[in-house]
Amino acid sequence: MKGAYKHILISGAVLFLIIAVPFIRSPYFMTDADAVSSASVIVSQPSGIFYVFINTEKHTDKEALLAWEDYFANGEFPMVFEDITCYVISSDESAAECAESFSSRLGENQMTVVEGEGSFLLSKAEAGRYDVFIMSEEYYEAYGAESLADKESSAVIKVRTEEED
Repeated sequence: MKGAYKHILISGAVLFLIIAVPFIRSPYFMTDADAVSSASVIVSQPSGIFYVFINTEKHTDKEALLAWEDYFANGEFPMVFEDITCYVISSDESAAECAESFSSRLGENQMTVVEGEGSFLLSKAEAGRYDVFIMSEEYYEAYGAESLADKESSAVIKVRTEEED
């Protein structure tokens, strides 16, 4: 009986090696793409154009909303006593710089910049769970953010920076 178990075990191991190893070594399993690298957006020359989305459902005070819109569009900012959280895709470096630039011109802690993964932040924004969301034109196109721009609860401001020629 002991010899039969040993024979079954050895036969099973050999059968596994004959079938599984070539399948695992096939091109199906040997691709270079993965969930992180294939979702990346490569930007060689940033356009200097950014989209700023403001959630109008969270910002119901019309005067404050107009002040924020004026700030993002023109850089002019009267004093508004409300703090906002600005979401930026972590791999969108130019949008992160733009958000930090906006934040640096405000009072301390008035605008908190939070970076995160693109698909997660976009789904959060589409569900209306954001204050402000800034993304570069390249990421806007890559992530198909037109659906967010079409929402009635989103005020969209197209911002051009000085870097653009």
